[in-house]
Amino acid sequence: MIPAKLTLTVCSARAVLLALLVALASTALAEDIALPPCEDCEPLAERSFVDVSHSYVSERFDSLARWIDGFFGERRADTEAANSFVRFRAEQQMAESGAANARFRVRGKISLPLLNEKLKLVFFDEEDALIAGESLEETETERENEGGVGLQYNVADGSEFRVDYRVGLRSGDQVRTGVRLRYLLALGERSQMRLTEELYWQDTRGFGSKTVLDIERLLNSNQLLRWSNRFDFSENTVGVPWASVLSFRHAFKADHAVAYYLRAAGDTRPAYRTMNYGPGMLYRINIWKKWLFFEFEPTYRWTREPETFKHEGVASVFFRLEVMFSEKHRY
Repeated sequence: MIPAKLTLTVCSARAVLLALLVALASTALAEDIALPPCEDCEPLAERSFVDVSHSYVSERFDSLARWIDGFFGERRADTEAANSFVRFRAEQQMAESGAANARFRVRGKISLPLLNEKLKLVFFDEEDALIAGESLEETETERENEGGVGLQYNVADGSEFRVDYRVGLRSGDQVRTGVRLRYLLALGERSQMRLTEELYWQDTRGFGSKTVLDIERLLNSNQLLRWSNRFDFSENTVGVPWASVLSFRHAFKADHAVAYYLRAAGDTRPAYRTMNYGPGMLYRINIWKKWLFFEFEPTYRWTREPETFKHEGVASVFFRLEVMFSEKHRY
């Protein structure tokens, strides 16, 4: 049994952290202050033609991939975005069985220039998805997490690597802190591999890790082929929940795009089992204003029933309306 004094102390700590985050959110509404140029910084070392060419190709490829991801509202693109933004999303799900589900989400990142140019106030609904859309979201381990608010500090940022530290509240009042590392490896002029590793600690869950491995092929300036794999592990998991997605994305114009995908998810213990799998399609279009988006996502998923261990197929459709607040989406 937990002593009353210890419980009171933990609750007080959470209250103080929440109050601090709210105060920082208010501070972020102040006008950004232009930072003075760095006069004492040392000049960068000269690079060879080979290094410059390799860096240009890598950055060009990654910028195109980020542009496609950014239009889909992908969390990966949001995580590494330099500018402040907030997304408000309303979602309605309707299933073949007659079940219906509606939910509202908020995700965003606000710069805090008055404190530190590398510090961000972040709002998140769930952890990084393999692609925008419900059918490709987090594994069973992370699905229990609800929205939260926290601080993100960029420890290091380069063309091939990035390190971020996060601390905040998840699932209502659970403290979560962790380090997120991203490494990018070019596999040619049009292919790359991205490894993202997050090590964290969270109330009721203890220590855990989340690993995402992406292999991408840029077909042209508007088409991207990606194979994504995700693995979650924590102290209270028996095995390693996993998810794998093969997706093809096509951005037709600056205002609409479509993604076709095949998804599978499962666990490694007590036995290696595929819990669900199936195809889907996500259509996203910018309507009326630059800051308003509509999504239509039909899916079909075969889910393993716990009683019969057989996979039952169910068709579902999702409708989403998203309002985007950022410097690029003002008018």
